[in-house]
Amino acid sequence: MFAVSISISISTGPCIYRICILLLTPLILYLYYSVSVFMYASHIVTQMKSEIRGLIKQDQQIITINHSYNNVYTKKYVYHVSSSIFVIEILRLHHQSRKEELTVKDKIKKKKEKGMMTIF
Repeated sequence: MFAVSISISISTGPCIYRICILLLTPLILYLYYSVSVFMYASHIVTQMKSEIRGLIKQDQQIITINHSYNNVYTKKYVYHVSSSIFVIEILRLHHQSRKEELTVKDKIKKKKEKGMMTIF
């Protein structure tokens, strides 16, 4: 509908309107793209908040969300939400915490098998 209205006004309007519309169309498309990227980034933040809360419970790391720039700060890293690095690093941290959890469980199993651990 938006493209149809632009094409009608370009073909039927005066010369000044045609020039204004042709100049404003890239700006409108750029704004639409940047808003859609921002919406996608905020969607990633809301989707990953539960994942971040899980990391806080597992690793006892302090993770805060800075809403002014949509960045996630941890003790060691700064992640930009709008890039895919954020998702990769959060998933890497999650995978790493799962690995550590599994290695702890394996160590407990080995100690139980050897009889070195007493269970209360």
